[in-house]
Amino acid sequence: MKKNSLASNRWVNRGLCLKKSARDISRGIDRHSCKRLFLIIALALVYITSRTVRRLYMTSDFTNYNYKISHFLQNYIFIQLVIYEIVKLSANDTRWSAMKLLEKVAKRKVEIVDYDPQWPVLYKKEKALIQKVIGHIIVAIEHIGSTAVPGLGAKPIIDIMVTLNHLNDAEKCIEPLESIGYEYVPEYEESIPERRYFHKGHPPKEQHYHLHMVELTSDFRKKHLLFRDYLRTRPKVAQKYYELKKRLAIKYGSDREGYTNAKTSFIESVIAKTSHKHT
Repeated sequence: MKKNSLASNRWVNRGLCLKKSARDISRGIDRHSCKRLFLIIALALVYITSRTVRRLYMTSDFTNYNYKISHFLQNYIFIQLVIYEIVKLSANDTRWSAMKLLEKVAKRKVEIVDYDPQWPVLYKKEKALIQKVIGHIIVAIEHIGSTAVPGLGAKPIIDIMVTLNHLNDAEKCIEPLESIGYEYVPEYEESIPERRYFHKGHPPKEQHYHLHMVELTSDFRKKHLLFRDYLRTRPKVAQKYYELKKRLAIKYGSDREGYTNAKTSFIESVIAKTSHKHT
């Protein structure tokens, strides 16, 4: 009985220490790290369960049996506490699933900064790296998004569009791109099936890159190039867009989806104008 009590106290102490660790984890965790974390936790739980069941079958001592049951439950509760603390510290909205809560934590505040002349320089360096590993597969590489428009303030993320003859060729690019630091993110393909998305870098310590892989004839490619080129030749419109983004960044904070949706009407109006001129 004393042995069980000491074991219980040990796990309670670990549980109390966990609060600080979980708080530290939840502050800087990103969505993909969350997935890996939950996988590790799940594997640990499976291991503990199988190990304990195996030992229980090997013993005929009921005193030892009870102790092992107690030990197993303490391990199980500890792992559940890890999950609970991270989720609880991530958000207080109980209507969200655990993964959505963790995704909510991963959302950083929308940051709009003044134009940086280094953006095109960073793009050119990254373009050379990309060409080196998948240049034989792709058709073109282009700088898109606000960082591709001289003088336009933006989120400090370099958006790169890689064009393919066939979208199926994207599968051949995954491993080579991983070799230069890109991570393939398939989650968004339900909403944008014509695009394959990769990202690289973990701000603020590293420069962040978004890589969008599309077919030569895709609407995604056409619209992004039309919008970029229109702003490049119309500084006053680009300035209006910059001012809109700054207002929306303040309004929506870390709600990136809300921020993006709020820009849609402006972007669509510009694309409509350019499309009309090209017809």
